Amino acid sequence: MDRIGILIKKASLELEKTALSILSQYDMTLTQYKIIVFLYAAPPMSVRQVDLERAYSMTNPSVTSVLHTLEKKGLINRAENAEDRRSKVISLTQKALDLRDELEAAGDRLEEAFTRNLSSAERSEMVVLLTKMLKKG
Repeated sequence: MDRIGILIKKASLELEKTALSILSQYDMTLTQYKIIVFLYAAPPMSVRQVDLERAYSMTNPSVTSVLHTLEKKGLINRAENAEDRRSKVISLTQKALDLRDELEAAGDRLEEAFTRNLSSAERSEMVVLLTKMLKKG
């Protein structure tokens, strides 16, 4: 009998493998991609590192490493936070903004490839169930 946790881990590994094939043309990992997508959805100059840590349940060193890589690739900038000098805000560069349509299309391809064996109703139900599982409390 497969346990839910084991199936979720197997699915996660399959997602990583699928993402690698789709995102490799952008020299981007799934983790880098999800941070860029988060920044696309946020108002400019509003995201702090701690926001990313909370959103994706990532550790500070992990997010620091990903942000460093994205900065070296010219996709993000980190600037002093006008509201709190102890933190920095993360913003997208023009290079990242220019890639938005392509990266969003890549995300659509990734989701389609990953969920190809599910009907539209099953996909919707999967979102509901996973969201419910991830709720705290």
